[in-house]
Amino acid sequence: MKILNNPGIKRIKPFRTYHFLITCIPLMILCSCKKDMDPPGPKFSPELLTSTIWGDDTICGYSQSAEVKTSARLHGYVRTCSLTDVSFEYWEKTSEVNTAIPSNNSFEGPAHKKLDVALTGLLPETGYHYRIKAVDPSGTSYGQELKFRTYNSMTVSDADSNVYYTLTIGSQIWMAENLRTTKYNDGTEIPEVRNNLNWTGLNTPGYCWYENDSLTYRKSYGALYNWHTVNTGKLCPVGWRVPDRQDWTTLLQFIGENAGDKLTEGSFDPGASPIDYTEASNESGFSAKDTGVRVLEEDFFRLSGYTLWTRDEENAQNAWRILISPGYAGLNVTDKKNGLPVRCLKD
Repeated sequence: MKILNNPGIKRIKPFRTYHFLITCIPLMILCSCKKDMDPPGPKFSPELLTSTIWGDDTICGYSQSAEVKTSARLHGYVRTCSLTDVSFEYWEKTSEVNTAIPSNNSFEGPAHKKLDVALTGLLPETGYHYRIKAVDPSGTSYGQELKFRTYNSMTVSDADSNVYYTLTIGSQIWMAENLRTTKYNDGTEIPEVRNNLNWTGLNTPGYCWYENDSLTYRKSYGALYNWHTVNTGKLCPVGWRVPDRQDWTTLLQFIGENAGDKLTEGSFDPGASPIDYTEASNESGFSAKDTGVRVLEEDFFRLSGYTLWTRDEENAQNAWRILISPGYAGLNVTDKKNGLPVRCLKD
């Protein structure tokens, strides 16, 4: 393979995610139906499935709905060469196996099929195992066994009376959503700063909404705060805090290998926007998604990954944040003036 240097790549900026393409002569065999080349039976994507704790605003919203705590959505992907029937099996650790059948469960090959099923009637704060099952004329095949966890029964409210679902991961209890408060926990208003020039010059607390559009982005991204707001110590509800680096280290150590995949919400629609991650299992239920942020040079910016403030300061200019994406989860620093979301951790 011949590697070419590109002298046109210049001025790589910090706090950015870049995409690149390697051009070559492609050869991709997704599914062959010739018996001497490919064994019979369904074929699966490497990770096969993702789980997504239900967060569809049009169905559940953000009220204290028991339906959210007892529901989940599973995604799968199957490629097959013949007529195939597909279902999802799920169970608690010691319970009998349940079957969920997606609406498009039976299809003729050759095909590469995305599948999606909603589960209801689950127990809150409970771990489940699941896998995909595919049956074709050659027999029955099973995908990789994965896990998901439902939300806790406990919710928490902020000073604006927003209600947040919570999730237990190891010994920690996390908010399951980004913070949306416009007030400190003592009821004091946080200044909203819409103008980018004013935001850039800010050395005191402030918040905004992505693209200054609370109607569209309030629920999905939460509010964006500069680090001076975090540093007040009054941003999270009483009894909760903005996590520090040690809190994040505790979480990542508990999750172990492939933490980015286990923290990220994924599905199986590569053409979708925002980006879907076929390798992400979301096993933890944390449901990290692509994040909208506010950066100094370009105003609002959509990050291909998930980022949140920590409460730790690095120096007079920078503070620490967590960055999560499929295949990566780690801490680094960014300018305190940037606008990032926040998730709170129970004391």
